[in-house]
Amino acid sequence: MLAALKVSMPSTKHLWCKWHVLRKAKESLGPIYTRNVAFHQLFHKVLNEMLTEDEFEKAWEVLIKTFKLMNNPFMVRIYECRVMWAKPFSRNWFCARMMSTQRVESANHMLKTYIRGNSSMNNFVTKYNDMMFDRAMEEDREEHKTKMLKKPTKKMWPVQSHAYKIYTRAAFKLFNGELEKSYQFVVSQCIDEVQVEVRHAYAEVRESWVRVSFVVAVDRDRQKYDCECGLFTHFGILCCHALRVMIFYGESLIPDKYILKRWTKDARDILPKSLRYLQKDSRTLKSQKFRDSLLYGTTMKAVKMGGTGMETFSVMMKHFGNGIKAVNQIISSNVNNDQKNDEEEYLSSDAEWRRRSGGQYYSEPELAAFVDNRKIGGLSSDVRTEIEMSKLKAPLIEKGGVGRKKYKRFISIVESKDIAKKKKYKQKEKSGRNFKQTSFCSMCRLSGHNKNTCPDNNDEAKKKRKKACCSICHLPGHKANSCLMKTPTYEDIDQYCFTDD
Repeated sequence: MLAALKVSMPSTKHLWCKWHVLRKAKESLGPIYTRNVAFHQLFHKVLNEMLTEDEFEKAWEVLIKTFKLMNNPFMVRIYECRVMWAKPFSRNWFCARMMSTQRVESANHMLKTYIRGNSSMNNFVTKYNDMMFDRAMEEDREEHKTKMLKKPTKKMWPVQSHAYKIYTRAAFKLFNGELEKSYQFVVSQCIDEVQVEVRHAYAEVRESWVRVSFVVAVDRDRQKYDCECGLFTHFGILCCHALRVMIFYGESLIPDKYILKRWTKDARDILPKSLRYLQKDSRTLKSQKFRDSLLYGTTMKAVKMGGTGMETFSVMMKHFGNGIKAVNQIISSNVNNDQKNDEEEYLSSDAEWRRRSGGQYYSEPELAAFVDNRKIGGLSSDVRTEIEMSKLKAPLIEKGGVGRKKYKRFISIVESKDIAKKKKYKQKEKSGRNFKQTSFCSMCRLSGHNKNTCPDNNDEAKKKRKKACCSICHLPGHKANSCLMKTPTYEDIDQYCFTDD
């Protein structure tokens, strides 16, 4: 599956659900997980609060050495596949801070609370409508709470005040959490004009494996504040390090590139294309109807004002003439650019099919007709057929080796591509993943062997398989049907005593 996803969806990140990876922690670790409070707190802190790879590696090493879990099968196996489930290794991919299938599972659970598995189709439709009505009411209730949200304090940072205006109640709470964390950081030094180092104010109190300094890439002209922790890329809300730098430089607004619509109050303001210009966060100038209506209103106003006298009329006509000339120049330049791009595309394609057709050149009128029409239909039928035939490739033929020839049918291009893909899949399956999990014996829980080769497995205690033997004389080598000590029947007497001469 992993090899197929890399080929079919190369821009997609394949991860494992954290809940399914860690669901056996309580069963595998036993009393260390259930009774040891220190281990429980440190274990979940390593899983949820680590931001970078080096921080995760150091924290994991301290965890297993402190509680002596170096040879624990569960800890060894989940560490070997940490790339597939740990948050620091996927911080460059947007996951809305979800590392499990919790949204799907919660949707399934919510549906099961309304509908039974053996319900009829009519009952299903009715209950499903009830569920959607309840969900709409829940969203409306949350929107009402967001509108009624009071400011946490009268004195707020300008960035915090801007977040209060645009974010929902839940998103603003998360933003405030990052802002409170930023109070513990200070801008230690500016490495250069585009990089700023932020350091924890109480670094000596922090654990030895916790990272205390981060570098933020800054570009004030482009309003860029990218931190190396990758929290915004993974979560969609600015981290405490970037907020500390923004406050240091006196920024009063959150840049538009760092505001995701899903966290704002206008998240549900999604309209079809015909009404897209009515959205609160849309760029209205992109709408054709909006531009037409605005131009029409402005033109009617100019006509009314220009008709009041000769001076106003001459001024309006002068500006109208200059505007029409400027617009004509822009339109002609755009048309010329489009023609140049089409000619470049044609020349590149022309060189390609000339190379395939053996370097054959055609007359200039035919090529000129192709450039003017910008399609193959403008050429003559002979040239068009030659172009189309030159693009066809010969079928792949498997050459026979030394000895007797193998009669095989010709393989089409589609089949050859499928064969090549299958070979790639096999090679990737052989190579495996980027990691290899250690296997442990199910009897002694040690690595290096399995249950069949375990030294604790007592093979002598197993009963040996009995040899087949006769049920009459109990001797091996024959069955009861062919035993000599078998009591003769009437059929045997007829066969041996009363035979025809």
